Amino acid sequence: MISLPSSERLSLRAFCPTDVEMIFRLHNDPDVMRYMPAGARSGIDRTTAEAFVSRAMTYPEKHPGIGFWVTIERASGNPLGWTCLKLLGQTQEIEIGYRYLPSFWSKGYCTEISRRVLAYGFESLALPRIVGITQHGNLASQRVLEKIGLIYERDAQFYNSDVRYYALSLEDWCARRKATNRLAPAARVSRRTATDTTPDPACC
Repeated sequence: MISLPSSERLSLRAFCPTDVEMIFRLHNDPDVMRYMPAGARSGIDRTTAEAFVSRAMTYPEKHPGIGFWVTIERASGNPLGWTCLKLLGQTQEIEIGYRYLPSFWSKGYCTEISRRVLAYGFESLALPRIVGITQHGNLASQRVLEKIGLIYERDAQFYNSDVRYYALSLEDWCARRKATNRLAPAARVSRRTATDTTPDPACC
């Protein structure tokens, strides 16, 4: 069984029935839903929240390795929302996505865990390509996709909404990792002082 990715401050876990209340709050928050497709901005009722959690719980059975995961703040143990790798609409493309409660915004959490999820998709699942979409006005989400390495390719339409479409291939991911690892030893040495005895971290 492949372990789910985690980061210094965040962990991921599978959905369970007790997550309905969190999803109900998350998907009814006007700030969270501001850039969602028009049909989703009005929020959801508890039956729809239950259906979302049920789908998230069974998604990996149909699509092993990918799915929706509750994102947890390690320090508090509190859920902040969800992160996902899932099929993009009716395509066979794999989309990275995220949705978090506003109280956890502006902490760098989204970029932090999305980097790990991207690495998981390429390194553990060997996905040939990962894409991301965001509404044109959602500049914060666009910055996250760009920070983790996805490249804007084109404007598109998904989920009945006009979006910006980003992507990164496994080939380009591997090339970047190799380039980074070649530069890493010299960069680490240049940052050291004569009294620094901290061991080098292992290269990926």
